[in-house]
Amino acid sequence: MVSSLARMLKAQWGDHKYLAGLVRPARQCVAGAGVTDMQACTWCRSILLAGLVTTGMTARAQPPAPAPAAPAQKGAAPAPAAPQKATPDVPGAVELRDPATLDKLCRDVRIPANEPTRGGDDVIRRRLAGASAAEARRTALERIYLVRIPSDRFQFEDYAPAEGRLTLDTSRGFHLMRGTLTLWSASAEPLVADLPVGVAQEAAVAKDKGKLNLTLYVHLDADPDVEDEQDTLKGEPCSTRPSSGAYQLAVTYLGGELVDAQSGRRYGRFITEKGRQTPAVAQALLGDTNLRIGAPDGAGDAAGTVLSAMEARRGSLQECYTRHGQGAEGGVVLALDVEKGGGIKDANVMVASLDNEPLQKCLMAEARGASISAATLGPARVTVPLVWSRDNAE
Repeated sequence: MVSSLARMLKAQWGDHKYLAGLVRPARQCVAGAGVTDMQACTWCRSILLAGLVTTGMTARAQPPAPAPAAPAQKGAAPAPAAPQKATPDVPGAVELRDPATLDKLCRDVRIPANEPTRGGDDVIRRRLAGASAAEARRTALERIYLVRIPSDRFQFEDYAPAEGRLTLDTSRGFHLMRGTLTLWSASAEPLVADLPVGVAQEAAVAKDKGKLNLTLYVHLDADPDVEDEQDTLKGEPCSTRPSSGAYQLAVTYLGGELVDAQSGRRYGRFITEKGRQTPAVAQALLGDTNLRIGAPDGAGDAAGTVLSAMEARRGSLQECYTRHGQGAEGGVVLALDVEKGGGIKDANVMVASLDNEPLQKCLMAEARGASISAATLGPARVTVPLVWSRDNAE
């Protein structure tokens, strides 16, 4: 079975691009699914991590092109692409727009000091206050934050015309609110948007005129489990200078857009690896995931029949993802125990990069309901990969 799984993974996922941060070690290498020892489990994990990797951190300036229009008359100039509107803000994102918001944020993420207690009621009061502060801190660290950066507060680092890749300069961070806020990130991952030459030229003109805004989504860069106030470099993403009223935030860039501040036109958008792992941001910037049902392995000549049976369940499988998938990218490999004549005795998840138990249970239930009309099939174990991705490029 291990060799069968190897062929299936190599055929279905070996050349496909997926985000490394979304791929978790396979936790479903269990007896009864054809993998029976620790060596095989380790092998499964290495195959998943090797096959489901992408360095995708760029985004498209425009959505996928529509169907080709009727040929233009000879000599007619090509019609320009319709400008795209800015994407609505990510639901639940908190915009950092004024010093009062920054002050509250810095207070929320501060690690509570371990002060001595006097016993009695003071112990209870301090414990409750500490629990409340810890909850406020964890909530603040889990949020997505939004900043709108005007033209004079960001720079382009480079543009590669042949590739249509525009890189933003992040080396000095971003300075906002007349110097009140500085955003900086320790990540070396660049912010890159795919802009055709014409669109890039228009964006540059808009920036020179002071009309181009950078909309940027970030997470705070801190370890939520740090509880020692002495370890503030690791645990607190906010630092302040009381004398100047300035704030500095350590952040992780998620993604964003280049937008015309007056018309709302979107010139380009980008997303980082961390942004791809943040479903709300990925959904807003890249849109819905697409389900790909891979070719079955272990069905022999009846592979086409099995694939047709799974395709017939596509709507139900997608409904499982809609209810439980939370917009995340990744996949599962279903193992179908097929009886002689085509009946499905049982279905299990063999390996998965979507570590989501409610989703997996729903998918298994739907797979058990599939009807395979193949008199020559069975008994056999057939594996079928299901993959949800926003990147259809091979």
